Amino acid sequence: MPGAGRSLFITGAGGFLGRALLDALGPGQKLKLLLRDPKKFAGAAADATIVTGDLCDPRSYRDALEGVDTVIHMAALTGKVSGAQIAATNVRGTARLLEACKAAGVRNFLFVSSIAAGYPNKRFYPYAASKQEGEAMVRASGLNHAIVRPTLVLGQGSPIWATLAKIASLPVIPLPGGGAHGVQPVDVADVARGLALVVRAGRFDGETFELGGRDAMSMRAFLGAIHKELTGSEARFLPMPLGPIRLALALAEPALRSVLPATAGQLALFANPSVAQPNWLMEQLAHSMPSTEELLARMNREGASTGAGPGSAQAPAPERGARPDRQARDEDPAVLAAECAVFARYLTGRPPEARATDHYIRALRARGLAEKPPGRFDRLTLRVARSGRLGLWLADSHCALLHRRGMLRRRLILMLAIVEHAPESHQTFDRTPDHGPVRAIALLSLHALAGAGGMALGVLLFLPAQLGLGLAGGLAGGRRDR
Repeated sequence: MPGAGRSLFITGAGGFLGRALLDALGPGQKLKLLLRDPKKFAGAAADATIVTGDLCDPRSYRDALEGVDTVIHMAALTGKVSGAQIAATNVRGTARLLEACKAAGVRNFLFVSSIAAGYPNKRFYPYAASKQEGEAMVRASGLNHAIVRPTLVLGQGSPIWATLAKIASLPVIPLPGGGAHGVQPVDVADVARGLALVVRAGRFDGETFELGGRDAMSMRAFLGAIHKELTGSEARFLPMPLGPIRLALALAEPALRSVLPATAGQLALFANPSVAQPNWLMEQLAHSMPSTEELLARMNREGASTGAGPGSAQAPAPERGARPDRQARDEDPAVLAAECAVFARYLTGRPPEARATDHYIRALRARGLAEKPPGRFDRLTLRVARSGRLGLWLADSHCALLHRRGMLRRRLILMLAIVEHAPESHQTFDRTPDHGPVRAIALLSLHALAGAGGMALGVLLFLPAQLGLGLAGGLAGGRRDR
């Protein structure tokens, strides 16, 4: 077996795909794993050598490359970060790793890229551009190399499955761009087997292998298949314009990236085909790949067994660092007081009295609304709403239409009930404006236009989060190990 007994240096081994790869490689390999935080990986690979270091600092791992035959480079930065941050890790980090490999005499380099590197439309998508540039550097490095481009990676622990399941189980599924572009979901175990196969076969002849699952279909059909698996019924869709959503996000990103639900780049999955072209690696794996129907059925079973699936009666697992016996701890009173102040100004134009703030916090706790929301979208809308009246206006405009039973609306309605009956603010609701008919009609029209504009902008900014468009990060198997 050509790849048996190789000495392997692996980046990104702590990620979703990395853990599956270690299982697929099996015994007989000498493993060195580059990790920024070994504590996150304690006990996961007892026979591996852990190298504590930073991808962008070759001095931290240069010595560990001595005697290494093959490097498998999976580490990458994805998600809602700036283009400069992505370039620093995905481009500069790859360049420095390649330089260190050549200096150490490493012979083979396996680069785990993404199907996004081949997207024809990379507008607003620095992650795809960084993968394309990384591929170019690997090809020009002079090292024996192979490049693997996974498509949409699913499996137990998949970063995107919970969101896909949540969105696809809606009675009506929003669909940016109509969902006409193709997708080819692939099992994480098959991606890991594919990487291990390239290593074992010594297939470092400069080839690029796109790697998808057994079935290719439109995004619309894929979401429909998830819906049917979860609910047993046929899906209904609400097509939405993709261009305006991406443009709105791109314009808002420089100032609001930290509070935006997603980036314009993360919508690239809906603007490009994500289907693998036939190749040697696909031929080797195709006979044992599950169908999409089988993969979704397994994902549904695994989600239900871990309490992560829709309709599960189990409580969600506590977040890293949370106390096991206090998953739903009360929020800091200072946070709730600041939230109350923003809500009161939004509703009445004035700050709340101390007793109204106290009433709000006590009422939240009495009704079980002071607990940290388990849903990521609820936490996002609350975070944006707390940023100020503009953020609250946009978040509330979206939730009023598409997330009416969410935590933001429930808390805002509670605040409305309090200020409506508070002595210092009830006149805001009881007073009858003294306007003539012409001015009244003009004001009413302005309010209607402002409401429609806020709702449109709110939907454009927040709909990607409800659609689970962390999908771009899922293509590469998740964030870089830290």
